[in-house]
Amino acid sequence: MTLRWLAIVCLVAALAFTFGRWTAESPIPMAPEDSAQDLKAARDQLLKISASEYQDYLAMKASPEKAHKADELLTKIMQLFIADLGLRLNKGPSARPAVSSPADVPAMVNAAPTAAVQEEEATPAPPVRAWLAAEPAIQHARNEREAVHAVKEATIGDLFNELKRSVPLNAEQARELSGRYTGEVTFFDNSTAWKVDWTLRARADGSEIQGRNDIKLSKNGKMFSHSSGRGKIDRGLSVGGDGSAAIFVAVYGDQGYFQLYSTENDALLVGNYYQRQGLDQFKQLGTVVLKRR
Repeated sequence: MTLRWLAIVCLVAALAFTFGRWTAESPIPMAPEDSAQDLKAARDQLLKISASEYQDYLAMKASPEKAHKADELLTKIMQLFIADLGLRLNKGPSARPAVSSPADVPAMVNAAPTAAVQEEEATPAPPVRAWLAAEPAIQHARNEREAVHAVKEATIGDLFNELKRSVPLNAEQARELSGRYTGEVTFFDNSTAWKVDWTLRARADGSEIQGRNDIKLSKNGKMFSHSSGRGKIDRGLSVGGDGSAAIFVAVYGDQGYFQLYSTENDALLVGNYYQRQGLDQFKQLGTVVLKRR
C-alpha cells in the first residue's frame, strides 16, 4: 500500500509541476471572482479535514481498515490538487508580461509630456527681431541708393511692440540729431510722394530733453499735416531699445511713424514709413529719405 501511495503522490506532484509551467507560459482566461472565492473556501476546508484524517491514519495499525483509509486520503489529495489548480487558473499567469509586443510601449510612455515640457510649451517664445541684422548695412551705406536698399531689409513686423520698447533720447543723441531736414516719403504703390520738412532743436536740461520738434507734411504743394511741440520732448521721438539704432518719429498726428537711421554721411537720414491700421497695428507703406539743411 505504501508503494502504491508513493507512486500516486509522485504522479500528482509531476502533474502539478508540469501544469504549473504550462500556466506560466500560456495565457489563460480569468474565472469569475465568485468562483475563485468558492474554490478557495473548498480547498481550505478539504485541507483541514485531510490533515486531521491523516493523523488518524498514522495512529491506526495495519489492517484492511487502514488500507481503506489510505484510499480515502488519496482521493482527497486529488481533490485538493484539483481545487488548487482551479485557483491557479483563476489568477492567471503572473509571470507573463502584460505587454505582448514592444511596439505597444511607446504609446504608453509618450502618452503625456512631463511637467517641464508642458511649462516650456506654454511659455510663448520671444519675438524674433530679424530686422536688427540689417542695421549695420544701413549705417555704413556709402550713398543714398545703398542706404535705401538696406533699409527695406530692416522692416519691423510689429512696430507697436518696438515703440513700447523704445527709450527717450539721451543728451548726446539730442545734440547730434538737432537740425533741419527736408526730403520725401516714397510709397510702394507709386502714389504721390509726400514732402517732409522736419526741424528739431533739442538740448539736455538736467535729466530731461527740452526743445522744439516741428514736422510738416505736404502733398502736391499743399501742407496737410503740421505736428509741433515745445518744451519737454518725451513723446513722438525716441530711439530703439535693446541695442537698436532706430530713431522713431511720430508724424501725421500719431497716425504715422518714421523708422530713421543715421548713415556714414552725417547729412543723410533714411528709413521706413509706417501708417496706423488699427489701435496697435501698423503697416509699412514706403521709405523716407531726409537730408540735413
